[in-house]
Amino acid sequence: MENKDLISKWLNDELNARELAAFKNTSDYEAYKDIVESASKFKRPEFDEEQGLRDLKERLTAINETPVRKLNFSAYYKIAAMLVVVLGSGIFFWLNRPEVITTGYSEMAMLELPDQSTVKLNADSKIKYKPSKWDEQRKLQLEGEAYFQVEKGKKFTVVTNQGEVSVLGTKFNVKDRKGYFEVYCYEGAVKVNVANREIIVIKGNSIKVIDGEVMNLKSFDRKAPGWTFQESDFEAVPLKFVIAELERQFDLKIETQKVDLEQLFTGSFSHTNKEVALKAISVPLQLNYKFESDKKVILYEE
Repeated sequence: MENKDLISKWLNDELNARELAAFKNTSDYEAYKDIVESASKFKRPEFDEEQGLRDLKERLTAINETPVRKLNFSAYYKIAAMLVVVLGSGIFFWLNRPEVITTGYSEMAMLELPDQSTVKLNADSKIKYKPSKWDEQRKLQLEGEAYFQVEKGKKFTVVTNQGEVSVLGTKFNVKDRKGYFEVYCYEGAVKVNVANREIIVIKGNSIKVIDGEVMNLKSFDRKAPGWTFQESDFEAVPLKFVIAELERQFDLKIETQKVDLEQLFTGSFSHTNKEVALKAISVPLQLNYKFESDKKVILYEE
């Protein structure tokens, strides 16, 4: 290149006025002038060394760290606490659940209480008590009729819809039907709370409450209630309660026609034969009966 020395000195801004004037007259000047002017328009980017170092460290940390899922232990503790409460409540209710024994029509049941006292349950009856609470609270609920033989020295209370019977080492029968309540004491003594009265019933005596009216104490000489030997007996009891017991023992539906249901009946019927039982009631009262079906009977006046 002819003007190599001039070009080099021009780029380094070392030409004197005479040399510059001579270089401008050459063909190389115009070509190099355009290159220099274009290059001067490029601006070197600024570089922050400290910020660059920080960015590099952050990128390296992001690459080397393994993502870790943090466990929310407070949530787990809450769930565990809820499970403890639920399980604890379930165990509590399971341990304190009541024992329920029921009988249907023409059924009887025998059960032994936690203190070895025994209960015989008549037809269409229910007993409920809590075995886990028996030592601290000897109490049971009765719907229907039951015969109790309580161990000597053992005390508990029979609760019915119409009254309560408190006992201590005795044998007694409790009957609690709609509108009818009676207690027979076969051994020892019982305290009966009924119709806002407290009555002591001793061995060989009984008490009845019919439609809320307390009857006088009656004596008897039986050793146990007749129904425990498959026989229901009555003394001056309104016929409506006798018919209800007949339905209960034979799983019958009895309809009456022109029959005085308030008339008193004294007598008994066996649980072994429904035809014989119907006659035991109808003949003394001069009534007739007929079967509409195997389970339905019409009782009517002659």
